[in-house]
Amino acid sequence: MNNSAGLLLWYVARGSGFVAYLLLTASVVLGVALSRRWYSANWPRMVVDATHRWMTITFFSFVVIHVLTIWLDPLAHFSFLHTIIPFAGSYRPFWVSLGIIAAELGLAIGASVWVRRWIGYRTWHVLHGLAYPIFAMSLLHGLGTGTDTRTPWAMSIYSVSLILVLGATAWRTSSVPKTRTVVLALTVVAVAGAVAWQLQGPFLLA
Repeated sequence: MNNSAGLLLWYVARGSGFVAYLLLTASVVLGVALSRRWYSANWPRMVVDATHRWMTITFFSFVVIHVLTIWLDPLAHFSFLHTIIPFAGSYRPFWVSLGIIAAELGLAIGASVWVRRWIGYRTWHVLHGLAYPIFAMSLLHGLGTGTDTRTPWAMSIYSVSLILVLGATAWRTSSVPKTRTVVLALTVVAVAGAVAWQLQGPFLLA
């Protein structure tokens, strides 16, 4: 494979990773909107639900592209097993494995739609709660392994997505009085921790 093809694969791998992350963010936020039964004249519930499904399916498509291009990229030196088995590779194994685990948990959620009638609504609902740790692991995966982490545009994407998901989470739990204080405290800790880790973690790793 020539250098031009390898460079193209590398750009596609990076771009597909960011697109998948953005789609995941949108899917989580729209999932919260659906759980809060939000809709309007311009955005009927059917449209919100269809958009959520479309973004989730498209997210999986870009995850597949991301994995395949990293595997095929001669500069990355990843075997196929390194892209699907956590801690199998030597390159930043913890941060890479977070992305692998997040993708596989996401597939489990996606597959649960097809078996919902057998596992029951309660189990299906619990599985969908994994969207939050999946988002967190995806964020840390990007921060810890992304070669664009230091760039202002990448940091803007990560920061805005974190604010959106934390805001959606606060909205989701705002109707439960007992959890408001806990959610507020966790939000403050999460934001402060993310900022501190960005300064001490990815900037040193990148």
